[in-house]
Formats: sequence, C-alpha cells, structure tokens
Amino acid sequence: VPDFPPTTFTLEERQDDVGRLHWFIDTTKDKIFKVLQQKSSNNISNNNNNNNEEGGENEENTFDQLKTILTKLGPPPEQKKKKKTAVSTGYKKRGEMSKSDAKYEKFMERYNNKNVEIIKSKKIYYVGSKTKLGIQVLYFVARNFKASDDPDLLIYYILKTTQPHFSKKFSIVMDLTLSTSENIIPVQKIMNLMKMLPTAVNTNFDTMYVLHCNTIYRNYFKKIEKIIGKYTK
Repeated sequence: VPDFPPTTFTLEERQDDVGRLHWFIDTTKDKIFKVLQQKSSNNISNNNNNNNEEGGENEENTFDQLKTILTKLGPPPEQKKKKKTAVSTGYKKRGEMSKSDAKYEKFMERYNNKNVEIIKSKKIYYVGSKTKLGIQVLYFVARNFKASDDPDLLIYYILKTTQPHFSKKFSIVMDLTLSTSENIIPVQKIMNLMKMLPTAVNTNFDTMYVLHCNTIYRNYFKKIEKIIGKYTK
C-alpha cells in the first residue's frame, strides 16, 4: 500500500470546520437530546429488569456534558450560504443571457446528475488532439451510436465534453464510416441542440469535417442543412 502524503489544513480552514461543526450540533441539539433521552429510558428499563442500578447514567452524562459545552461556547458562528453552482458557459450572468444560453443552462442543470458512463464507454464522442494551428479537435463516431441509446443523454454528454473548449477555437470531425440509418440522431433532437447552443459555440466553433459520408447521411443532411449547414465543411 503506497504511503500517502499527510493532509494539512490552514488555521482558517480548521476554524471554518469547527464553526460548521458547532453550528450543526447547535441546530440539531433537540434531535440529539431526544435520541439520548430515548436511549437512556430504554437502558433504564432494560437494566431495571436485570436489577442493574446504573440505568442510563452514561446517556444522561453525555446529555449534560453536551448542554454544558454548548452553553460555554455560546451562539454558533453564522454560516455563509453557499451559492448554487450552476453548470454554466461562464460567459454571461443569468440576467444577461440570450435565449439559447438560458436553454443551455436549463438543459445542463436538468441532466447534471445523470450517469453518462454508458455513453462514454461507447466512444461515440471524445476529445482528440489539436491541429497544427492549436485548434482542439473532437470526434463524433456515428456508428457507435444506436437507435436504442438515449439521444438526449448523448447530447448532454457531447455538450459536457465540449464545454471546457468553448472559450477557444475548436473543430469537430464527424466520422460516418460504416454508419447506417440505425446510427442517426433524430432530426428533432438536432433542432433542439441547435436552439440551445450557447453564444460561445457560435463564436469559437471553427469547422465540422465529415468523413466517408454515405447516401443515407446525404439525405439526412438535406433535411437539416438549414440547421447545421453553416457548421459543415
């Protein structure tokens, strides 16, 4: 078993932790006292049946000690409310968002706790290397997506994977090798995706390269060319 380096905390971090512990115990003391009293009563009953005079002395002592400590400590430090961390593009405040940014935020928040391991394991979409110009390239392998897969979960995974690259130029390679009609994402889902693309994507998306396009996908692109035509090269 490897030796892990010791964990160190600053004085401020320690004070914050102690303050939070004080606040938690103080705000839940009624429940704690109730549990201790109930346990004490049960022990007294059991010990009486066994002719044991000690009863629930341990619980009562703990009860009294805790009350004494809280009294000496006084009111707990006021806890700062944590700001809700939204899955954000990082470019605009919520009040200044465009409609697409707002839709993007809402969609990402809704799927934030979803398990994407199934989609990730299929290697449908992943981060590749960079071009000679330093542009990040991401790959979409159509044949790895099946009609039985959840297209919304896939879209969420695509956006989540791409999000770290929104602030700089990036390109996407769409590999259609050996793809069939079973591998096509429904047109309506593509329309929904385009409607919620954040402003940063429109600004920094460079090029989409399509490899080995077949007849099935040519017909598919004709249906959605008005939606994605400007992104395709």
